Amino acid sequence: INADGNIKNEFLPFDSDYNTRKDAKEKQPLAAINTDGALSLLQVIPHGENLLLFPKMTAQAVIEVNEEGIVRTVQLHLPPRQTLSSFLSADASSWRIKSFALAESKTDGNGMSYGVLREGSVFEFNPYDGSVIRKIDMPKDSNATVVCEHNGDYLALTTDAKTGRLEILKGYISR
Repeated sequence: INADGNIKNEFLPFDSDYNTRKDAKEKQPLAAINTDGALSLLQVIPHGENLLLFPKMTAQAVIEVNEEGIVRTVQLHLPPRQTLSSFLSADASSWRIKSFALAESKTDGNGMSYGVLREGSVFEFNPYDGSVIRKIDMPKDSNATVVCEHNGDYLALTTDAKTGRLEILKGYISR
């Protein structure tokens, strides 16, 4: 849309058969539940003069767009049974992204399969080829959730098991 409010370009971020492809349920777990699929869970991130379209709850590619349309797509090399949760931060050499892990798969009485997601790892990806630079895991006995990253510092939120008070945890990755 330009400054006058007129549409300059339209683009379809995903193929028209995105939710119905053979691998839709594997790569896009909400395909069978939500007809809009990843479009309803698209995180938009400013990236210089462009925008990154980050498809949450999927394993689909990150799409970089500008006012002219799609600039490029980057397929992230997520491990099996992982989907994208949230984009934490970016710099010139890496993207830091939180994931969900498929904890278990179940089939209901009607033969419909579904998965149970749990908090996954934080991955640092190469923004050019999508390869994994680093994987960061929370301690196994922690119920904290990583919420943001800035300059190598990670913040996580949890509650104290006895008092229920909010706790903010800070950690960092040495470079």
